[in-house]
Amino acid sequence: MLRTAANARPDMVEAWVEMGRIHAQMGEHGRAVKCWKRALAIDPSNTASKAGIARANRIRVSSRKPRVFARALVILAGCLLVILAVVWLRGSIARRSARAPIAPKSTAPGMPAVTSAPAASAVTGAPDGADASAVATSMRGVLDALDPAVFRGITITASRGIVKVSGAVPSDSDLAALRGVAAAMLGGVRIDLSAVGSEGAVLHTVHKGDTLWLIAQRYYGDGRRWPEILRRNPALKSDPNGLRVGDEVVVPNVAR
Repeated sequence: MLRTAANARPDMVEAWVEMGRIHAQMGEHGRAVKCWKRALAIDPSNTASKAGIARANRIRVSSRKPRVFARALVILAGCLLVILAVVWLRGSIARRSARAPIAPKSTAPGMPAVTSAPAASAVTGAPDGADASAVATSMRGVLDALDPAVFRGITITASRGIVKVSGAVPSDSDLAALRGVAAAMLGGVRIDLSAVGSEGAVLHTVHKGDTLWLIAQRYYGDGRRWPEILRRNPALKSDPNGLRVGDEVVVPNVAR
C-alpha cells in the first residue's frame, strides 16, 4: 500500500521514509537506502532519511568485514597448499635420487671419470601423444630449481614425442639426482638419458683468498691448469679474477 501511495503521490516524503524503514527491518538495506534517497530528493532536510542512510551504511560495512576475512583465509590456505605441494615434490625427488643406482666410474688414468646413464628411461602412466614439450619445459624448471649451477650443462629437447636429455653433470650423485627427476616426471612421455654422463667434476665453494690458480693447484696439483676451470665456468670469462666468497665453481676432470 505504501508503494502504491508513493507511486501515486511521488511527493509523499513520509511514504518513502516508511518504506525505507520496512526494507531495513527486513534486512534489505540496499532498497531501504534507495527509498530514503527518494525522500531526500523531495525534502533534503528530512532527518529521518539521513539517519536511516547512515545506519544502513554502517550495517553494510560491518557485514562486509567477515566476508573479506573469510576470503583472506581462503587465499592463505591456498598459498599454504602450494608451499606444501612444492616441499612434498622436492622431498619425493630427493628420496628417488637416494634410491637410484649409480653407474660405475671410468678408472682409466688421465681420463675424466665419465659414466653413462641407462640407454633410455621411459615414464608411463599417461595416454600416448602426451605433450613432450611440456614435459621438457617442466623438467628444465625442476632442475633449475634444484641447483642451476650443477645442471647448467644439461640440454633438454623434445622431438617426436620423446624428451632427449644430453650433457654432463659434475658428479655421480648429481647424475643420480637427474635420473630421479626424470623418473618423477609426469606425462607418459619417453625420456632418453643415454647421452647424459658424469664428468668426474667437483663443485668448489669459493673461500676468502681463492683464485682460479689456487683452486687448480688444490685439485690438480698444478695451478697452470686453471684455464680448464675457466672453460667449464663460462660465467667467469668476463672477469676470471672476480670470484666472490660463497660462489660455486665447477672443477672438471678431477682424479678420484
